[in-house]
Order: sequence, then structure tokens, then C-alpha cells
Amino acid sequence: MADTQRVLSGGRASTAARSDVKVHQIGIGLTVLSLLFFVSSLLSSLAGVPGGSVSYDRVMSTGECDSFSKPGFVDHLPFPVWQPLDESCEASKLLSDFLSSVPIPSTSPVVSLRSNSVSETRREELQQVLANKTVLLVGDVVDRTLLESVCTMLGRSAEPVTSGHVWGQSLNTYAFGGHPPADTTLGHYCYEPTYDILLSTFYHFGTDIHDIWRQQPEYAPPTLFETRMSYLLKPYLEAMNSPMPLIPDMRRRTAPDMVIFSSSLWDLAMWAMEDERENRPAYSDLSPARLKLWRSRMVDMTESLRATVGRHVPIYWRSTPIASTTQHDMADGLLRSIRAEFKPKEEANKHKFVFANRVAQLNNARISMLSLDGKDSIRGTNSNILWTSRSHLQLRNMPFAEITLGQDARLVSYFTQTIDPHALLFWDMAFAALANS
Repeated sequence: MADTQRVLSGGRASTAARSDVKVHQIGIGLTVLSLLFFVSSLLSSLAGVPGGSVSYDRVMSTGECDSFSKPGFVDHLPFPVWQPLDESCEASKLLSDFLSSVPIPSTSPVVSLRSNSVSETRREELQQVLANKTVLLVGDVVDRTLLESVCTMLGRSAEPVTSGHVWGQSLNTYAFGGHPPADTTLGHYCYEPTYDILLSTFYHFGTDIHDIWRQQPEYAPPTLFETRMSYLLKPYLEAMNSPMPLIPDMRRRTAPDMVIFSSSLWDLAMWAMEDERENRPAYSDLSPARLKLWRSRMVDMTESLRATVGRHVPIYWRSTPIASTTQHDMADGLLRSIRAEFKPKEEANKHKFVFANRVAQLNNARISMLSLDGKDSIRGTNSNILWTSRSHLQLRNMPFAEITLGQDARLVSYFTQTIDPHALLFWDMAFAALANS
């Protein structure tokens, strides 16, 4: 009875009751906050990691769905396109419309593959995506032939940047290896004046840190990727910004608007030569040690590339085509591909080095680095930079191998990717990437 009276009279029990109410209210608040945090975490996990390898809802600056970010198949309309299985997303026609809106000769191999007509609105959209843009391919002979192919589509030639070219003076001033052969190239380029777009390449020797090619007559130093960035690519990009008779308009900036990077063929050739010396088959699977070193060097190389071109420039990482090789695709031919004039031919020395299993292993290693998961971490061999799932360079996926898988029936040589469908699909993908950048 006394306890009841204390409650009714507002004594200690009344105070305790008010405290219970407050505790209850706080508990409800914490529960709501916990629920909100859980929902937020769930949505974040479903959204994926920025810069990850897969995204299925990207929209380009033109307002179109990005078809290359979706599962699909190669179709011919009659020009080859990547057709998404999602019927609400139309296949990209950026390249086809581009080719229809620029003057190209009647002898161009793509005359019959262009769009029938291009509206004024579409031309304005193409101007928005392409005008005064610079696209740089940092890679090997596959990138060279892809550039040569788009130049051929436009009725032009891919111009080599040798030591005699105004953009190639760094080949003469590089102090560590003397003067290179006159036809050694930094890269090639092709210019289209209607949209003032500059497409260019820059070549490197892959992950090699031991100068294994230095005894070859075609070799021109430096080998180390990071050194090539500092002493060759940086002045190359700066020189690109200087006016030329063929390119009257200054670039918007010394940095390219987009970089497409790859490293595989020189690495495969290096391992094949090592295997030959040690009497191992060059078609055996790559060892865990080689894959670990390759991933480690990719940290070094992409970080060096990023430092050279600038942190604002999007870097797309191209996968390596998985296709049949011929007697034209030997390591000897790869060495000749850095010369101004290069045509694949049947080599006397049969140093075959491109095998589907090894290419697939490198492509999988590449995918693993686009978005590191869990406790996976990689430390650069030379840079000592550590990549983890929480901290790594945000590179973008360019799934060239996945898009063109099985399309090698018309390939004469692995080194020379065909215009239809390989080059057409690649440049359509590259233009879509520009629209996303």
C-alpha cells in the first residue's frame, strides 16, 4: 500500500517511471538508427564498389544506355555491334554514326557498314563526345593495328612518331641508350579534322625489369615502363599540344582525355623465351609466382601511368584477345612491331608465345585488380605501393577480349586484328567510354 501511495503521490517511483519511458524512447531511437544503417549498408553493397569491373545501369552523356556494360552478343546490322540481351538497351551506334558524318573515300572498307543517315541532333551529340578530344592507347602491336584500322576506315594512314618527328624528339635526347634506329617509334597517330579528334598510341615492353631484349637488333631502350613514362611519354604528350600543319587546333590540355592501357604480349613473349631456355613448354599454365609478379608490376605500371597523365584522366584497362595464332605471330615479329614499317610475316624462328590458357590467366588477373575483394592485397615491386580492397587505383574495364571472343575466324594474324568485327567493335567501345568519361 505504501508503494502504491508513493506512485500516486509522485514520489521516487514516479521518477523511476519517467526514466523508464526515456530509456524506452532512446531504445526506439537506437533501433531506428540501426535499421537505417543496415538499409544503407545493404544498398551500398548492392551498388558495388566504384571503379569495379561490372556495372549494368550506366548511361552515357548522350543519354543512351551503355550497351557495353551489359551482357550481350555480337550482331551485324550490317555493321558489327554489341547487342545487349536487355531489349530496353539499344546497341551503340556511335562509331557507325561517326563514320557516316565524316568524309571518307569510296574505297574505305566500311562504306557499306555505316549508318544510312545522321541527324543534325546526332551530329551535335557526336561533337559533345568527340570534339577536340585525344585518346591514347598505351600498349603493344594489337593497339597499333587497331589504330591503323580506324585510320584505314577514314581513308588515312597511321603516322609513325619516330626520332625525326617533331613529337619524337625524346628518342634523341634519352641519355641512357644512345641514339635509336631511325625507324624506331614512340607510337602512331591519326587525326580526323571534322571533329578535331586525335587518336594515338604509345608502346612499351611490358613488365620486364631485366632488359631481356637488349641484345636484339630491333630493341631501343629504355625497357623499364616507369622510365618510358618519365623520359618518353611525358615529352610526347607535351609535344602533342604544339600546333602542326596537319593538326591546326591546339589540344584542350597536354593530358589525353582518355587512356586505354594494356600489358600482356611482351610479358607472354618474355616468359616463353625463359621457358625455352629452361626446356619448358611455353604452353604450360603460368605459375602462381609469375601471376603474383605480374599483378605486382601492374601496380607499379598503372600508378606510374596515372602520375604521368594526371589523376583526372580516366584509364581503361583493355583485356587481351583470346584467339588462334599463326606462324605470323612469333616473338620475332613482336620485336619488329616497334618499327615504323611493320607487316606480319611467317618467321624463320618459331618462337610461339601466345597461348589461350596463359592469356585467360592474365585476363583473370586483370579482372581481380579492377576491384579487389576481401583481404586481397598487392604491393608494387618497385613502387612499394600497397593496393587493398579499401585503397587502390580506380581503373575502368574495357572487356575487348570478352566482346570479341570467338570472332577470330577471319584473322590472318593475331597481331593484325580485323576491321570487321574487331576494330569496329573496339572503337565503338572506345567512343562509348569517351561518352562515359
